[in-house]
Amino acid sequence: MANWNLIRASFSVLLNTMPIGNIVGVEIGVDKGENAKLMLENCSRINLILVDIVEQPQMVEVIKPYLDRVEFIKDASVNAAKRFPDNHFDYIYIDGDHSYKGVGEDIEAWYPKIKTGGIFAGHDFWMTEVQQALKEFCLKNPQPLYAVQRLYQTYMIPQADAEFMDWWLKKYD
Repeated sequence: MANWNLIRASFSVLLNTMPIGNIVGVEIGVDKGENAKLMLENCSRINLILVDIVEQPQMVEVIKPYLDRVEFIKDASVNAAKRFPDNHFDYIYIDGDHSYKGVGEDIEAWYPKIKTGGIFAGHDFWMTEVQQALKEFCLKNPQPLYAVQRLYQTYMIPQADAEFMDWWLKKYD
């Protein structure tokens, strides 16, 4: 069984290679805050906005050491996206509503918010509905889509199987 914390930490490796100073990121779907904690502890240049419809007490405790680099927005994902201008974020991580409709709406709402050269990513690629929404998005917006299998290794999605949990692409347009 894969160590998903190591897999998710791969994004901090990608972000640490970005040739910019501070990194502005957003995570949609925070749950208990474990992914946010990994990003904050492994990428000291990132400031994260955490978007979720509920604020878990455990999440607040988990990210407590990093509160100086965190903002929490308690709102639905698509509503929260409207608060930000296009080309605002260096990093966006989608892990909210996992239904086909929900993932599709999150992608459509947040993709314009990522800067050219930014990392647009998410979780649960193994889920059929997530895969379908991403594949349709990439048909309309042709660009390489990758999956993360283990730390430091990424693969093009056509080679992906159920072990690939996270997906990402770099915005080129």
